[in-house]
Amino acid sequence: MTKLRFQPVKLVGASLMSSVLLSAAALAETTATSASMMATDATWITIQGDVTQVDSHFITVDTGDGSMTVDTSLLQLDQPAFAQMKDSKVTVTAQMSDEFMTSHRLSATGLYVQSLGTAFVSPDVSPQQADAISGNTVDRETGAMTLTGTITAISEDAFQFSTGKNSITVETDDLDNNPLDKEGYYQLSQGDRVSITTTFDDDLTEDFEVEADTLTRLSHAE
Repeated sequence: MTKLRFQPVKLVGASLMSSVLLSAAALAETTATSASMMATDATWITIQGDVTQVDSHFITVDTGDGSMTVDTSLLQLDQPAFAQMKDSKVTVTAQMSDEFMTSHRLSATGLYVQSLGTAFVSPDVSPQQADAISGNTVDRETGAMTLTGTITAISEDAFQFSTGKNSITVETDDLDNNPLDKEGYYQLSQGDRVSITTTFDDDLTEDFEVEADTLTRLSHAE
């Protein structure tokens, strides 16, 4: 893993997540309205996979290059829905935490079950959050992943999201228009709220690192 030089900065208030799914190598800016839809400093993950095991209120999701345990207790699923989860393709939305980085475990706030054509959302989230989560119901390939967060550190070819005590490094050098170099259509800054698409692999849980396939800036640093 290449060592990158970062400049840390305090987290600032911004927005949560965009349900827009971008085409490959696209760079776009959303409107101020969508950017401010859900204000939080948290880093969020949306990931697609196949349910291989159902146990109590836990499901095991195969992402194609690994598996993770998903706690569905926040969703208050009814038994018929839970019983049909096995072998189904699902989209999990959750807040990133150090627990995921160390034990591959997520606590779902949203779950789209393709076989049911239904998105289940935690009753504890706000109406705006529920709208954003239920918007992530577009069927995508297994392992497709979206990360949304506030840039806490930045270098010439990568930036970082916080997951608590740990950080995720997002490399941008494969983007057609790298927003961290002088040739990018626009430049990212510490404190910007961004959303990236990528594919889940062991680099995330072993090296805390991903490569961005697409990137959207949701809001500017305050």
